[in-house]
Amino acid sequence: MDVRAELCRCSSSGRKGAVDTLYERNRQTFYETAEYEESSEPPKLGDDFEILELLGSGAMGAVYHVKQISSQEEFAVKVMRAEVSRDKQLVKRFKLEAKAVESLDHPNLIPVFGQGKARGPSDEELPYLLMGLSRGDSLKALLKKGERFDKERILNVMVQVAEALAHAHANGIIHRDVKPSNIMIEKNESEEDLVKVLDFSIAKVNPVENRVGQGLTMTGEFLGTPAYMSPESCLGRAVDERSDLYSFGCVFYELLTGAPPFAGHNPVQIIVDHINSTPAPLPLDRGKGSDLEKFVMKLLRKEPSERYQSIEEMLVDLKALREGRKIKIEGMKRRIDEKREALMAVGVVFLTFCLVLAPRSLSI
Repeated sequence: MDVRAELCRCSSSGRKGAVDTLYERNRQTFYETAEYEESSEPPKLGDDFEILELLGSGAMGAVYHVKQISSQEEFAVKVMRAEVSRDKQLVKRFKLEAKAVESLDHPNLIPVFGQGKARGPSDEELPYLLMGLSRGDSLKALLKKGERFDKERILNVMVQVAEALAHAHANGIIHRDVKPSNIMIEKNESEEDLVKVLDFSIAKVNPVENRVGQGLTMTGEFLGTPAYMSPESCLGRAVDERSDLYSFGCVFYELLTGAPPFAGHNPVQIIVDHINSTPAPLPLDRGKGSDLEKFVMKLLRKEPSERYQSIEEMLVDLKALREGRKIKIEGMKRRIDEKREALMAVGVVFLTFCLVLAPRSLSI
C-alpha cells in the first residue's frame, strides 16, 4: 500500500474515523521494528555504583538505572558499546564532546554530571556518561503504546524541545540525533508536560563557538537515526543547527500523522526519500492547508538555506502558533532538479559505503 497516497486520500475525505484509522496504521507500521538487543551481561561500573535495571539500548550504547552507594542517589548511566569503543577516534570525540555537554544547564535538558570508565564482559574499557535520571516516559514509548497528542499538547511539548535545543546551539553544540526516544516527558507540580531532551552522545561541537571538539567532527561521517536524519547528514556533508531543525520537523510530523515523513524497514530507501522526496500533506483534522502545515513543511525543506536559519527564528513562529496567531511562511525557491538528482546519486553511493563498512554509525 502507498501510505503517502492513502494519507492524501483520507485527508481530503474529511472523515475523522478514516484519518484516525490511518494514524493508527502509520504508528503500528513504524513501531513494528525490533528493539536493539542488549548483552545479557551488564558492564562493571566499580564498587560505588549498583546497576538496578536496563533502561534502553541503541547502536551507540546502553543506558542503565544505577544507584550510587556513597550518596544513595540514583542516576542514569550511558555506557558505550564494546564494538563502538574499539574506534579510538570515536572514543576520543565522545569524551571531549561529553565534557562540553557537561556545561549545559537548562530545565528542559537532562544534566550530564561527568564521565568515567566501565569494564565490559571481556574486561575491555568502556566510556560512560553519568546523567540525571528521568522519571518520565520517552516520547517514543508513549507513541508506541498508542498515546495520541492533540495539537495544543504537541505545540507545548515542541516549544520545550526547541528551547532545550536553543540552549545547546547557543553553546555551540548541535545535537544530531533529535528523535522521540531522546525526548522524555515528565510531569511538573501542576501535572503538565515537562520535557527533558537527552543523549548528546553523537553531538557535534561547533569549533567556531566552542573549541573543545575542534577537528574531531568531520564531513563524511554518517551518524544518526535514518528516519530523522537531515538530507545533508544523509549525504555526509557538514551539518549545522539547521540539521537539528530538520530532525525536529520529522518529530513534529510524526506527532501529527503517526509516523515520520519517511519511514519503513529499508534504511537506504529512507535516506533516498530524505534527499529527494516530498512529505505527504498533513491529514485534514491535523492541519492540512493551515499555517501549522506550512510551518512543519518549512522545517522539512531539503536545502538548509530554505529552512529557518536558527532555532530562535523558528521559535518566534512556533510560539505564535501556540498562541493561535497567524504566521507568514515564504514560498520555497524553485529547486534545480538536476542538482538534487546528482546529490541523491552521491548520497546513495555514500550510504552504501557506510552501511557496508561502518554499520555501527547508524543509530536505529
